[in-house]
Amino acid sequence: MSSARDSEGVARLTRARLRRKDPIVWCGVMSEIERLLTALQCVQESDAGAFPYADCRKLQAAGSRYSALIPDLDGYLSEIAGYGSWGKRILTWPDDEIEHVLHRVSASFFDRFPMYDGLRPQITAKSVPHLHAAIERGDRVRSILEDLLGRLRTERATRSARA
Repeated sequence: MSSARDSEGVARLTRARLRRKDPIVWCGVMSEIERLLTALQCVQESDAGAFPYADCRKLQAAGSRYSALIPDLDGYLSEIAGYGSWGKRILTWPDDEIEHVLHRVSASFFDRFPMYDGLRPQITAKSVPHLHAAIERGDRVRSILEDLLGRLRTERATRSARA
């Protein structure tokens, strides 16, 4: 019963947005963009917990070459979370901001910091659960943002070509 009511609510909202020519509704892409925005909101609202200092220190014991793991990971996760915190307001970003952020979120933590690639096999849910969860959560947000921004860029280019 609730599912049918929810579906009808979404349909009403969609029709209302189409009548208003809401900018979120672009040539049938609305549902995917809204799905991504909803997924982003859900991940952002999930409990991230505290920064995994203890798990990072555990891995840092493996060698001095990992001494900057905490500041590097903190900066990376903070940047990704910061972009994600914009939520629906991302739709108002100018094209150059979308391009800049798309470039920034196109790389995972290990892509951006290849010096930590040797730690990758050690970062498991069993051995360092808090660090594993933090990286997984950051990667989910990054992936959603990458998809969302790519779709926005494509849709804006399509709309611009039609105009």
